[in-house]
Amino acid sequence: MTQYVVTRWYRAPEVICSTNYGAKIDVWAIGCILAEMLLKKALFPGDDYVVQMKLMFEILGCPEAEDLEFIDLKNAKTWAKQYIDVNRERIKPMDFKKRFQKRDPECLELLKRTLCINPIKRISVQEALSIPFFDDVRKNDWEKPCDQKFVFCFKEDQQLTIEQRRDAILKTVAVFRPEILKEKKFFIKESDDSGMNITSSSKMVETPLASKEDQKRELGSKSRSHSGLKDLESVDVDDVSNSLGDTHLSTKK
Repeated sequence: MTQYVVTRWYRAPEVICSTNYGAKIDVWAIGCILAEMLLKKALFPGDDYVVQMKLMFEILGCPEAEDLEFIDLKNAKTWAKQYIDVNRERIKPMDFKKRFQKRDPECLELLKRTLCINPIKRISVQEALSIPFFDDVRKNDWEKPCDQKFVFCFKEDQQLTIEQRRDAILKTVAVFRPEILKEKKFFIKESDDSGMNITSSSKMVETPLASKEDQKRELGSKSRSHSGLKDLESVDVDDVSNSLGDTHLSTKK
């Protein structure tokens, strides 16, 4: 996943600096959203992936070595350990009661358990729903957990190229927004070797799903040579550390 999207502020640590992650990334995102609702501003408004990780450490405190074991990229883990070793004495974890004054203790319990850097120790969805904070609104008989993994695919998947799969998704969107197919300037129809009548995204003049400003922004982002923590596998740790500088992030309340 690219690091340079608007959802960066809500991304779990394991998405930023690991190759393995699961359903608990959504639990982290919910915690970020809940904190934003309480504060009226984002809790981790990082400008890039490095600042994002720094903010997590600065606000939630420096995790112990065992809580960094989920990071499976050598250089990313080395950077995290170096940053924590240098700043452990200075960084103090956020006092939730002071930061979120006059808030329901049960709400703060939910917040603390969703914003856990170590995904193994982070609360699950079912555990979150069991917190007393939801007692007044929860209806157990309405809850029907999915008993199988959701797979987003098309029956022709084995024969489709990446471009054709993208087009198939657009056709699915058109089921709910049929008006987009009526605009000839958006799509040019053609048939592929399998006989499917698909839309050629390579010949798409513009998409109805994005404004011109969004398209310009996307083109601009493609022209920049960004790299995420995953790219640290090919970068020297000392070079990365030097590029970070020794600037400390403020956690003003």
